[in-house]
Formats: sequence, C-alpha cells, structure tokens
Amino acid sequence: MAALIPRPASLRNNGYKFMRRMIISGCIVSVATSVALYQLVFVPRQKRARDFHENADIYKMLEHMCSKNLLHSCPENVKKMLAEKGQ
Repeated sequence: MAALIPRPASLRNNGYKFMRRMIISGCIVSVATSVALYQLVFVPRQKRARDFHENADIYKMLEHMCSKNLLHSCPENVKKMLAEKGQ
C-alpha cells in the first residue's frame, strides 16, 4: 500500500489559522466596543453625578421641596401635624 502524501506545509493549518484570527479579532472588537461604550456612556454619567453632588445646595432643594409640599418633615408641616394632634 502506498504511503499517503501529506499536503504541502503552507496549506496544512490554514483552517486553524483562520479560526484563530477570527477569534482573536472578535475578542479585540469586543474589548474595543466595551471601552468605547464605557467612555461614551458611563464616564459622562459619573461626571454629571459628581458635578451635581459637588454643586448641589441642599437648603435650596429643601426650600423647593417644602414649597411644593413634598416633605412631611418640613417645619410648617410638622407644626400643622402637631396642631391637629392637639400638642
């Protein structure tokens, strides 16, 4: 029986090389997309939240919420509740 002649060396691993390239390029695209989304979505959101917390005036927000009658613990509402209870 004749010995099998192997394929030429340059064609031997083409399928594996192609799949390896596809997997590696897919991983690179996935990481690049994740980094881009993080930079475009989460970084500005964190910056806006940090700016809000650094510049927020708690007393103005409290005055606004009390003027809209949104809090039960505003001084006017506490006085009304105490008057209703008879204290």
